[in-house]
Amino acid sequence: MPPSASPSAGFNELAGYIFGGNVQRERMEMTTPVLSTAGQQRERGNRMAFVMESKYGTSMSSLPVPKDSRVITKEQESSVMAALSFGGLPLDFQVTEAERKLRGLLLLDGLNAEEGYTLARYNSPFEPPFIRRNEILIRLKAFEDHVSEK
Repeated sequence: MPPSASPSAGFNELAGYIFGGNVQRERMEMTTPVLSTAGQQRERGNRMAFVMESKYGTSMSSLPVPKDSRVITKEQESSVMAALSFGGLPLDFQVTEAERKLRGLLLLDGLNAEEGYTLARYNSPFEPPFIRRNEILIRLKAFEDHVSEK
């Protein structure tokens, strides 16, 4: 979904797409994680994304065509990311705390991180908070160069 102010912005539009709101009227499986990307230099604002189910393979042309122009299908470039898991509802203060903690650990390890982060949510909204699993994901800069130096 295009940039927005809310970390949950776009959920209804994306859910509509996978539950048949596409030209082919095809219902797709809800997958996890649901990804919310905080504003980064290239993408101001927040974006929400679903990982598409494997039956569509690696060709973007095999995905159903969205009816809603706000829903965009695109391939995510590969990258190396650091992750930190935390439970419960991903409230703003918990997300901020997890990001700060992960950035601190990356600094201690001498790894360079890009700006922004992605929040990965793995559970249904109906799952009790004490069971929920979330992750903060931060893309690493020049990871291959760092590994080859050691």
